[in-house]
Amino acid sequence: AVVSTQSTGDKGEFDVVDIDPYGTPAPFLDTAVQAVRSGGLLCVTATDLSVLAGNHIQACYGKYGGMPLKRVYCHEFALRLLLACVDSHANRYSRYVVPLFSYKSDFYVRVFVQVFQSQREVQRTSSRRSYVYDCVGCHSFHLQKLGTHIPDTQQISPGRGPPVDRACVECGKDFYIGGPIWSEPMHSPDFLDKMLAHCRSDGQYLGTAKNRMEGLLTLAAEELPHSPLFYELSSLSKTLRTTCPPLQSVRSAILNAGYQVSLSHACPKSLKTTAPSSLIWDIMRTWARHNNVKVREEDAIQSKLMSRECTVTVDFSPHEGAALKAGVIRYPPNPEANWGPKSRAGKRPRAETEVKQQKKKKKDRPHNPDLKQFPCRRFQENQCDLGEGCRYKHVPNQKEEIQS
Repeated sequence: AVVSTQSTGDKGEFDVVDIDPYGTPAPFLDTAVQAVRSGGLLCVTATDLSVLAGNHIQACYGKYGGMPLKRVYCHEFALRLLLACVDSHANRYSRYVVPLFSYKSDFYVRVFVQVFQSQREVQRTSSRRSYVYDCVGCHSFHLQKLGTHIPDTQQISPGRGPPVDRACVECGKDFYIGGPIWSEPMHSPDFLDKMLAHCRSDGQYLGTAKNRMEGLLTLAAEELPHSPLFYELSSLSKTLRTTCPPLQSVRSAILNAGYQVSLSHACPKSLKTTAPSSLIWDIMRTWARHNNVKVREEDAIQSKLMSRECTVTVDFSPHEGAALKAGVIRYPPNPEANWGPKSRAGKRPRAETEVKQQKKKKKDRPHNPDLKQFPCRRFQENQCDLGEGCRYKHVPNQKEEIQS
Protein backbone atom coordinates (compact mmCIF):
# COMPACT_ATOMS: atom_id res chain seq x y z
CA ALA A 1 0.00 0.00 0.00
CA VAL A 2 1.24 3.49 -0.82
CA VAL A 3 -0.28 6.44 1.07
CA SER A 4 0.53 9.98 -0.04
CA THR A 5 -0.46 13.49 1.08
CA GLN A 6 -0.67 16.11 -1.69
CA SER A 7 1.71 19.06 -1.51
CA THR A 8 0.81 22.67 -2.22
CA GLY A 9 3.68 22.95 -4.71
CA ASP A 10 3.34 23.21 -8.47
CA LYS A 11 5.28 20.07 -9.35
CA GLY A 12 2.60 17.67 -8.17
CA GLU A 13 4.90 16.30 -5.48
CA PHE A 14 3.78 15.10 -2.07
CA ASP A 15 4.56 16.17 1.47
CA VAL A 16 4.42 12.60 2.77
CA VAL A 17 4.77 9.26 0.98
CA ASP A 18 4.23 6.07 3.00
CA ILE A 19 5.19 2.71 1.47
CA ASP A 20 3.88 -0.29 3.43
CA PRO A 21 3.66 -3.32 1.11
CA TYR A 22 3.45 -7.01 1.91
CA GLY A 23 7.09 -8.01 1.54
CA THR A 24 9.80 -5.90 -0.04
CA PRO A 25 9.34 -2.18 -0.82
CA ALA A 26 12.14 -2.27 -3.43
CA PRO A 27 9.87 -2.04 -6.53
CA PHE A 28 8.31 1.20 -5.22
CA LEU A 29 11.40 3.08 -4.06
CA ASP A 30 12.39 4.52 -7.43
CA THR A 31 9.02 6.21 -7.80
CA ALA A 32 8.67 7.16 -4.14
CA VAL A 33 11.91 9.18 -3.92
CA GLN A 34 10.75 11.22 -6.94
CA ALA A 35 7.18 11.68 -5.72
CA VAL A 36 8.04 13.32 -2.40
CA ARG A 37 8.97 17.01 -2.42
CA SER A 38 12.35 18.26 -1.29
CA GLY A 39 12.19 18.33 2.51
CA GLY A 40 9.23 15.97 2.54
CA LEU A 41 8.79 12.80 4.60
CA LEU A 42 9.24 9.31 3.16
CA CYS A 43 8.16 6.33 5.29
CA VAL A 44 9.24 2.85 4.19
CA THR A 45 8.30 -0.51 5.74
CA ALA A 46 9.91 -3.86 4.87
CA THR A 47 8.14 -6.97 6.14
CA ASP A 48 10.53 -9.40 4.43
CA LEU A 49 12.77 -9.32 7.48
CA SER A 50 14.03 -12.87 6.88
CA VAL A 51 15.54 -11.68 3.58
CA LEU A 52 17.18 -8.60 5.10
CA ALA A 53 18.40 -10.56 8.14
CA GLY A 54 20.46 -12.99 6.05
CA ASN A 55 18.28 -16.06 5.52
CA HIS A 56 18.14 -15.48 1.75
CA ILE A 57 21.40 -13.89 0.61
CA GLN A 58 20.75 -13.91 -3.14
CA ALA A 59 17.29 -12.39 -2.76
CA CYS A 60 18.62 -9.66 -0.44
CA TYR A 61 21.40 -8.67 -2.82
CA GLY A 62 18.99 -8.61 -5.77
CA LYS A 63 16.37 -6.48 -4.00
CA TYR A 64 18.45 -4.20 -1.79
CA GLY A 65 21.90 -4.18 -3.41
CA GLY A 66 23.74 -5.32 -0.29
CA MET A 67 25.13 -8.51 1.24
CA PRO A 68 23.43 -9.39 4.57
CA LEU A 69 25.20 -10.95 7.54
CA LYS A 70 23.31 -13.39 9.75
CA ARG A 71 24.70 -12.31 13.09
CA VAL A 72 23.34 -11.16 16.45
CA TYR A 73 23.06 -7.63 15.05
CA CYS A 74 21.16 -8.80 11.94
CA HIS A 75 18.07 -6.66 12.66
CA GLU A 76 20.04 -3.42 12.94
CA PHE A 77 22.01 -4.54 9.91
CA ALA A 78 18.69 -4.94 8.08
CA LEU A 79 17.70 -1.38 8.98
CA ARG A 80 21.00 -0.01 7.71
CA LEU A 81 20.75 -2.04 4.51
CA LEU A 82 17.30 -0.56 3.90
CA LEU A 83 18.52 2.99 4.56
CA ALA A 84 21.43 2.52 2.16
CA CYS A 85 19.03 1.17 -0.47
CA VAL A 86 16.62 4.12 -0.12
CA ASP A 87 19.51 6.60 -0.28
CA SER A 88 20.91 4.85 -3.36
CA HIS A 89 17.57 5.24 -5.19
CA ALA A 90 17.41 8.90 -4.20
CA ASN A 91 20.97 9.60 -5.42
CA ARG A 92 19.99 8.70 -8.97
CA TYR A 93 17.80 11.80 -9.08
CA SER A 94 20.24 14.18 -7.33
CA ARG A 95 18.54 13.60 -3.99
CA TYR A 96 19.71 12.32 -0.63
CA VAL A 97 18.03 11.21 2.59
CA VAL A 98 18.36 12.22 6.25
CA PRO A 99 17.06 9.54 8.68
CA LEU A 100 14.67 10.79 11.34
CA PHE A 101 13.69 7.54 13.04
CA SER A 102 14.47 3.90 12.19
CA TYR A 103 13.33 0.90 14.17
CA LYS A 104 12.77 -2.83 14.15
CA SER A 105 9.57 -4.12 15.73
CA ASP A 106 8.00 -7.58 15.75
CA PHE A 107 8.48 -8.97 12.22
CA TYR A 108 9.29 -5.84 10.22
CA VAL A 109 11.63 -2.85 9.95
CA ARG A 110 10.48 0.71 9.26
CA VAL A 111 12.35 3.93 8.48
CA PHE A 112 11.29 7.60 8.44
CA VAL A 113 13.55 9.78 6.29
CA GLN A 114 13.52 13.30 4.89
CA VAL A 115 14.33 13.60 1.19
CA PHE A 116 16.29 16.65 0.01
CA GLN A 117 17.42 17.87 -3.41
CA SER A 118 21.13 18.70 -3.59
CA GLN A 119 23.74 17.48 -6.06
CA ARG A 120 26.50 18.69 -3.70
CA GLU A 121 25.31 16.45 -0.85
CA VAL A 122 24.84 13.51 -3.20
CA GLN A 123 28.56 13.62 -3.94
CA ARG A 124 29.23 12.92 -0.24
CA THR A 125 27.00 9.87 0.08
CA SER A 126 29.83 7.36 -0.38
CA SER A 127 31.26 8.57 2.95
CA ARG A 128 28.00 7.59 4.65
CA ARG A 129 28.16 3.91 3.70
CA SER A 130 30.49 1.17 4.87
CA TYR A 131 31.37 -2.46 4.35
CA VAL A 132 31.44 -4.69 7.43
CA TYR A 133 34.18 -7.24 8.13
CA ASP A 134 32.83 -9.89 10.50
CA CYS A 135 35.10 -12.59 11.94
CA VAL A 136 33.98 -16.13 11.14
CA GLY A 137 35.17 -17.38 14.53
CA CYS A 138 34.67 -14.82 17.31
CA HIS A 139 32.27 -12.50 15.39
CA SER A 140 34.29 -9.36 16.02
CA PHE A 141 33.29 -6.76 13.45
CA HIS A 142 35.03 -3.82 11.81
CA LEU A 143 33.70 -1.16 9.43
CA GLN A 144 35.34 0.11 6.24
CA LYS A 145 34.08 3.38 4.72
CA LEU A 146 33.48 3.40 0.97
CA GLY A 147 34.72 6.97 0.72
CA THR A 148 36.28 9.64 2.92
CA HIS A 149 35.16 13.25 2.82
CA ILE A 150 38.07 15.70 2.71
CA PRO A 151 37.29 18.48 5.26
CA ASP A 152 36.56 21.99 3.96
CA THR A 153 36.20 20.69 0.40
CA GLN A 154 33.61 18.98 -1.77
CA GLN A 155 36.01 16.19 -2.68
CA ILE A 156 35.70 12.54 -1.72
CA SER A 157 38.68 10.21 -1.70
CA PRO A 158 38.30 6.42 -1.93
CA GLY A 159 38.23 4.61 1.39
CA ARG A 160 41.54 3.10 2.49
CA GLY A 161 41.66 -0.36 3.96
CA PRO A 162 40.97 -3.01 4.80
CA PRO A 163 40.71 -2.22 8.53
CA VAL A 164 41.81 -5.76 9.47
CA ASP A 165 44.53 -8.27 8.62
CA ARG A 166 43.76 -11.36 6.60
CA ALA A 167 43.30 -13.30 9.87
CA CYS A 168 41.53 -12.07 13.00
CA VAL A 169 43.99 -11.02 15.71
CA GLU A 170 41.71 -12.46 18.41
CA CYS A 171 41.03 -15.98 17.10
CA GLY A 172 42.98 -16.37 13.84
CA LYS A 173 39.95 -16.94 11.58
CA ASP A 174 39.13 -15.08 8.38
CA PHE A 175 36.28 -12.63 7.74
CA TYR A 176 32.91 -12.39 6.06
CA ILE A 177 32.24 -9.15 4.18
CA GLY A 178 28.75 -7.61 4.30
CA GLY A 179 27.13 -4.45 3.07
CA PRO A 180 27.41 -1.75 2.06
CA ILE A 181 25.24 -0.41 4.88
CA TRP A 182 24.28 3.04 6.12
CA SER A 183 26.92 3.82 8.79
CA GLU A 184 25.71 7.28 9.84
CA PRO A 185 23.14 7.92 12.64
CA MET A 186 19.75 6.28 12.12
CA HIS A 187 17.82 8.75 14.30
CA SER A 188 17.43 12.52 14.63
CA PRO A 189 17.65 13.58 18.31
CA ASP A 190 15.34 16.57 17.76
CA PHE A 191 12.75 14.43 16.03
CA LEU A 192 12.85 11.84 18.83
CA ASP A 193 12.50 14.51 21.52
CA LYS A 194 9.40 15.89 19.82
CA MET A 195 7.87 12.42 19.46
CA LEU A 196 8.59 11.60 23.11
CA ALA A 197 7.09 14.89 24.29
CA HIS A 198 3.99 14.31 22.22
CA CYS A 199 3.68 10.72 23.46
CA ARG A 200 3.89 11.80 27.10
CA SER A 201 1.64 14.84 26.87
CA ASP A 202 -1.05 13.75 24.40
CA GLY A 203 -0.72 9.99 24.62
CA GLN A 204 -4.11 9.25 26.17
CA TYR A 205 -5.55 8.30 22.79
CA LEU A 206 -2.78 5.72 22.28
CA GLY A 207 -4.26 3.38 24.84
CA THR A 208 -2.15 0.36 25.74
CA ALA A 209 0.36 1.21 22.99
CA LYS A 210 1.58 4.29 24.89
CA ASN A 211 4.06 2.40 27.10
CA ARG A 212 5.31 0.40 24.15
CA MET A 213 5.91 3.51 22.05
CA GLU A 214 7.52 5.42 24.89
CA GLY A 215 9.91 2.54 25.60
CA LEU A 216 10.91 2.24 21.93
CA LEU A 217 11.49 5.99 21.57
CA THR A 218 13.49 6.09 24.82
CA LEU A 219 15.74 3.26 23.60
CA ALA A 220 16.28 5.00 20.26
CA ALA A 221 17.15 8.27 22.03
CA GLU A 222 19.67 6.45 24.29
CA GLU A 223 21.48 4.70 21.43
CA LEU A 224 24.98 5.88 20.55
CA PRO A 225 24.48 7.62 17.19
CA HIS A 226 27.95 7.02 15.70
CA SER A 227 28.42 3.37 16.72
CA PRO A 228 26.85 1.09 14.10
CA LEU A 229 25.95 -2.47 15.13
CA PHE A 230 26.52 -4.08 18.52
CA TYR A 231 27.74 -7.09 20.48
CA GLU A 232 25.39 -9.44 22.34
CA LEU A 233 26.31 -10.58 25.83
CA SER A 234 25.03 -14.17 25.69
CA SER A 235 26.73 -14.75 22.32
CA LEU A 236 30.08 -13.59 23.71
CA SER A 237 29.62 -15.87 26.73
CA LYS A 238 28.76 -18.82 24.50
CA THR A 239 31.96 -18.36 22.51
CA LEU A 240 34.06 -18.56 25.69
CA ARG A 241 31.83 -21.27 27.24
CA THR A 242 31.32 -19.21 30.39
CA THR A 243 28.36 -17.99 32.38
CA CYS A 244 26.77 -14.78 31.19
CA PRO A 245 28.00 -11.78 33.24
CA PRO A 246 25.52 -9.16 34.51
CA LEU A 247 24.84 -6.51 31.89
CA GLN A 248 25.46 -3.69 34.37
CA SER A 249 28.89 -5.10 35.28
CA VAL A 250 30.01 -5.21 31.66
CA ARG A 251 28.65 -1.71 31.05
CA SER A 252 30.59 -0.50 34.10
CA ALA A 253 33.80 -2.11 32.82
CA ILE A 254 33.45 -0.33 29.46
CA LEU A 255 32.70 3.02 31.10
CA ASN A 256 35.59 2.62 33.57
CA ALA A 257 37.89 2.08 30.58
CA GLY A 258 36.90 5.50 29.20
CA TYR A 259 34.49 4.45 26.43
CA GLN A 260 30.77 4.93 25.87
CA VAL A 261 28.14 2.21 25.86
CA SER A 262 24.40 1.93 25.30
CA LEU A 263 21.69 -0.57 24.46
CA SER A 264 20.19 -1.18 21.04
CA HIS A 265 16.42 -1.15 20.61
CA ALA A 266 16.81 -4.34 18.51
CA CYS A 267 18.23 -6.55 21.31
CA PRO A 268 17.78 -6.56 25.12
CA LYS A 269 21.33 -7.77 25.95
CA SER A 270 23.13 -5.63 23.40
CA LEU A 271 26.37 -3.70 23.85
CA LYS A 272 26.57 -0.76 21.44
CA THR A 273 29.86 0.87 22.24
CA THR A 274 32.72 3.03 21.03
CA ALA A 275 35.20 0.54 22.50
CA PRO A 276 37.29 -1.65 20.16
CA SER A 277 36.69 -5.38 19.94
CA SER A 278 39.96 -6.02 21.80
CA LEU A 279 38.56 -4.37 24.95
CA ILE A 280 35.32 -6.37 24.70
CA TRP A 281 37.27 -9.64 24.61
CA ASP A 282 39.56 -8.48 27.44
CA ILE A 283 36.45 -7.96 29.58
CA MET A 284 35.04 -11.37 28.68
CA ARG A 285 38.42 -13.09 29.22
CA THR A 286 38.74 -11.52 32.65
CA TRP A 287 35.23 -12.61 33.58
CA ALA A 288 35.87 -16.17 32.34
CA ARG A 289 39.09 -16.45 34.33
CA HIS A 290 37.39 -15.17 37.47
CA ASN A 291 34.87 -17.99 37.03
CA ASN A 292 37.57 -20.64 36.40
CA VAL A 293 36.33 -21.60 32.96
CA LYS A 294 37.80 -24.84 31.67
CA VAL A 295 39.62 -24.39 28.38
CA ARG A 296 38.80 -27.12 25.90
CA GLU A 297 41.59 -27.85 23.47
CA GLU A 298 39.15 -29.26 20.91
CA ASP A 299 37.46 -25.84 20.76
CA ALA A 300 40.05 -23.92 18.73
CA ILE A 301 38.27 -20.57 19.01
CA GLN A 302 37.83 -20.69 22.79
CA SER A 303 41.37 -21.90 23.42
CA LYS A 304 42.81 -19.21 21.12
CA LEU A 305 40.80 -16.44 22.81
CA MET A 306 41.66 -17.62 26.32
CA SER A 307 45.37 -17.99 25.54
CA ARG A 308 45.74 -14.28 24.77
CA GLU A 309 46.80 -11.92 27.52
CA CYS A 310 44.66 -8.91 28.38
CA THR A 311 45.98 -5.60 27.06
CA VAL A 312 44.21 -3.52 29.75
CA THR A 313 43.24 -3.95 33.39
CA VAL A 314 39.50 -4.57 33.58
CA ASP A 315 37.60 -2.81 36.35
CA PHE A 316 34.14 -4.21 37.12
CA SER A 317 33.42 -1.75 39.94
CA PRO A 318 29.97 -0.11 39.55
CA HIS A 319 29.88 3.04 37.44
CA GLU A 320 27.19 5.65 37.99
CA GLY A 321 26.36 5.74 34.27
CA ALA A 322 25.90 1.97 33.95
CA ALA A 323 22.44 1.84 35.52
CA LEU A 324 19.48 2.33 33.21
CA LYS A 325 16.90 5.01 33.79
CA ALA A 326 14.01 3.52 35.76
CA GLY A 327 10.30 3.92 35.04
CA VAL A 328 10.45 2.97 31.34
CA ILE A 329 9.45 -0.40 29.87
CA ARG A 330 12.16 -0.76 27.24
CA TYR A 331 11.40 -4.25 25.92
CA PRO A 332 7.71 -5.04 26.44
CA PRO A 333 6.51 -8.61 25.82
CA ASN A 334 4.47 -9.51 22.75
CA PRO A 335 0.79 -8.58 23.09
CA GLU A 336 -0.41 -12.15 22.48
CA ALA A 337 0.82 -15.68 21.92
CA ASN A 338 2.11 -16.69 18.45
CA TRP A 339 2.65 -13.04 17.59
CA GLY A 340 3.82 -12.61 14.02
CA PRO A 341 2.80 -12.21 10.38
CA LYS A 342 -0.47 -13.77 9.27
CA SER A 343 -1.45 -15.27 5.93
CA ARG A 344 -0.90 -13.21 2.82
CA ALA A 345 -3.89 -11.37 1.38
CA GLY A 346 -5.67 -13.48 -1.23
CA LYS A 347 -4.93 -16.83 0.35
CA ARG A 348 -8.19 -18.20 1.76
CA PRO A 349 -7.72 -19.80 5.17
CA ARG A 350 -9.56 -23.02 5.87
CA ALA A 351 -13.08 -22.51 7.14
CA GLU A 352 -13.59 -22.98 10.86
CA THR A 353 -16.25 -25.59 10.21
CA GLU A 354 -13.80 -27.67 8.18
CA VAL A 355 -11.25 -27.55 10.98
CA LYS A 356 -13.86 -28.51 13.56
CA GLN A 357 -15.03 -31.44 11.45
CA GLN A 358 -11.51 -32.79 11.14
CA LYS A 359 -11.00 -32.49 14.89
CA LYS A 360 -14.30 -34.30 15.47
CA LYS A 361 -13.30 -37.15 13.16
CA LYS A 362 -10.05 -37.62 15.03
CA LYS A 363 -11.90 -37.52 18.32
CA ASP A 364 -14.42 -40.15 17.19
CA ARG A 365 -11.75 -42.63 16.17
CA PRO A 366 -11.27 -45.46 18.68
CA HIS A 367 -8.09 -45.01 20.63
CA ASN A 368 -7.40 -48.75 21.00
CA PRO A 369 -9.22 -50.63 18.21
CA ASP A 370 -9.77 -54.38 18.43
CA LEU A 371 -6.81 -55.82 16.56
CA LYS A 372 -7.82 -59.45 17.14
CA GLN A 373 -9.73 -59.37 13.87
CA PHE A 374 -6.42 -59.12 11.98
CA PRO A 375 -4.03 -62.07 11.61
CA CYS A 376 -0.54 -61.82 13.11
CA ARG A 377 2.06 -61.89 10.34
CA ARG A 378 4.91 -62.69 12.70
CA PHE A 379 2.96 -65.78 13.92
CA GLN A 380 2.50 -66.95 10.32
CA GLU A 381 6.27 -66.63 9.84
CA ASN A 382 6.89 -68.56 13.11
CA GLN A 383 8.50 -65.51 14.74
CA CYS A 384 5.87 -64.41 17.32
CA ASP A 385 6.34 -65.83 20.83
CA LEU A 386 3.79 -63.66 22.66
CA GLY A 387 1.12 -66.31 22.74
CA GLU A 388 -2.24 -65.08 24.09
CA GLY A 389 -0.63 -61.78 24.96
CA CYS A 390 -0.34 -60.82 21.29
CA ARG A 391 -2.72 -58.09 20.14
CA TYR A 392 -3.33 -59.86 16.80
CA LYS A 393 -5.12 -63.12 16.00
CA HIS A 394 -2.97 -66.23 15.77
CA VAL A 395 -4.18 -68.19 12.75
CA PRO A 396 -1.99 -70.56 10.68
CA ASN A 397 -0.92 -69.57 7.20
CA GLN A 398 -3.47 -71.05 4.79
CA LYS A 399 -0.88 -71.52 2.01
CA GLU A 400 1.29 -73.66 4.25
CA GLU A 401 -1.73 -75.84 5.23
CA ILE A 402 -2.60 -76.48 1.58
CA GLN A 403 0.98 -77.47 0.74
CA SER A 404 1.11 -79.85 3.71
